[in-house]
Parts: sequence; structure tokens; C-alpha cells
Amino acid sequence: MKTTKLACVAAIFASFVLVSFATTSCTKKIIETVLIKKDTLVNDSLLTSASWEIIEAIGVLANTPLRYQKGASGNNWNVAGDYYVFNKDQTGYMYDGANNRHDILSWNIVKTGERVKLLMVYQNAPSPFYTTLITWDNLIYKNGNLQYADYYRDALTGANYHGQAIRAPRK
Repeated sequence: MKTTKLACVAAIFASFVLVSFATTSCTKKIIETVLIKKDTLVNDSLLTSASWEIIEAIGVLANTPLRYQKGASGNNWNVAGDYYVFNKDQTGYMYDGANNRHDILSWNIVKTGERVKLLMVYQNAPSPFYTTLITWDNLIYKNGNLQYADYYRDALTGANYHGQAIRAPRK
């Protein structure tokens, strides 16, 4: 009888060890990898790689709020069709919402650490001809788009503009 009890206890113990081993050996560790991708810094090659059409813009010009979103109703700023082309020789042009061409006499990217700023001298046309320094500040490339804050002082009217915009490669 002692042998049978001992055999039963041994069998129970063996079963317990086997179940414990099977349970722990079937457990999987799930390791999750999170990649944090920084925004791509804008450089000359990226800027000259495409023409850049407006997708969305908000701003204030002479204390008047402006809003545009491509394809949306209720826009109070007609910049549909507006796009910029930056040439490798640091000149370029843009077409405004009225399909007028304006030359960019010069442009330059200024980097301070991870902050990127684009400075451009824009020539108004058609008449009257005048130039304006336009700044795109905190310029980043994210999700295939250029995003920035922009500001200038209109040389003709003296009005100040400040806004934010998103541009995508023109199709």
C-alpha cells in the first residue's frame, strides 16, 4: 500500500511539474518596438524636387483673418492654384490664385540647430512692380508636405501678414 501511495504522490508531483513546465514554456513575451521618427529637415534638394501647391493656409493680413483649405467650402481666401517653384540656382517663381506669375529673385535656407527658415525675395507682378521679403519659419517636411509659419510686410500697402501653411508636391 505504501508503494501505491508513493507511486500516486510521485505521479501527482510529476504531473504538477509537467503542467508547470508546459505552462511556463508556452508563455511568450511580446516586445513592442516604437519608432519615433523626427520630421525631415528641409534642404535645397527637397525644396527644388517639386513645385509646391497650397493645401491649407490660415493667416491674418492687415487685421483680416484669412482661411483656405483645398476643396473646402467657406474659404474666404482664394489661393486655389497657388504654387511655388524653387530652382537649383536659388531663384524661382510662384503663380498666385489669379494665375499671375511672380518671380522669386533669390531664396536661401537658414538652419539654426534643428530650426529651418526659408528667406525669399519675391517680386510682385504685374504692375506695380515691387519686392517683398517673405519668410517661411519653422519649415519642416512631414507626411510628404511642407509645413511652416510665414510672414512678411507688403511693400505696397504696408500691411503685415502672418500665417501658417501646408504645401504638397503639385500633381
